[in-house]
Amino acid sequence: MKVMTLNINRYGSKHGPWTKRRDLIANTIRRADPDIVALQAVGKDPSLERGKDQAAQLAELLPGFDGVVYQAAEENDDGRSEGLAVLSRLPIAEAGHLKLTTVPDGEDAAKRILVYALFPLPAGSLRLFNAHISSAPRQAFNNVEEILPYLRSFPEEALLVGDFNLTPDTDLLKPLAREGWTDAWARLHPHEGGYTFESDRPSKRIDYIWVTDDLKRHVRSVQVLSAEEDGVRLSDHAGLLADLSIVS
Repeated sequence: MKVMTLNINRYGSKHGPWTKRRDLIANTIRRADPDIVALQAVGKDPSLERGKDQAAQLAELLPGFDGVVYQAAEENDDGRSEGLAVLSRLPIAEAGHLKLTTVPDGEDAAKRILVYALFPLPAGSLRLFNAHISSAPRQAFNNVEEILPYLRSFPEEALLVGDFNLTPDTDLLKPLAREGWTDAWARLHPHEGGYTFESDRPSKRIDYIWVTDDLKRHVRSVQVLSAEEDGVRLSDHAGLLADLSIVS
């Protein structure tokens, strides 16, 4: 099984117009051949692309990705929204989300959520959590503190992926390790940067694939996914792809 995560930067155009980035993202997904794709910073605009969210647009370009979950974190009066999404070639048995607290008068006004999808597999169910943590330290601390008991409430082996806006050396990530979660990149590439941001000159690792303790022995590889064509890049982020030795 392969799992991919990528922040797609909504309709941002710094790294190329969405229509060109969309094609590049779809081609990258085809080449990487993941079973599940977790997306962050997914936009939906009623005035663009027949009002379809960006995950649904990608699914239209990717035959076989029939499982599509989009959950808005923030919705505007004009119908525009931003949120998280999961694309899957596997059946999704269940999906849900957790709203995260916004710090009043904080540095980050964006609303945050955690999304999950449950996948029935031959050897037992697997749960994927998709997160987009705040970039403001106080709110990021709250986000992590809220996520931990929620993760703990589910019994399945699981992956926690997404854009954490936190580098590996920050103390805010230590509670995840204490709870038994393993940073898959750090486990397999302890002496490599794995930088994912910003995509034109990557200098930070802020995107992650974490796995529960029972799952870590199944992670065969983790790689950074990037692509560029004629000055167009996937996003302001690079993606990550994990290959796990479990039967899908």
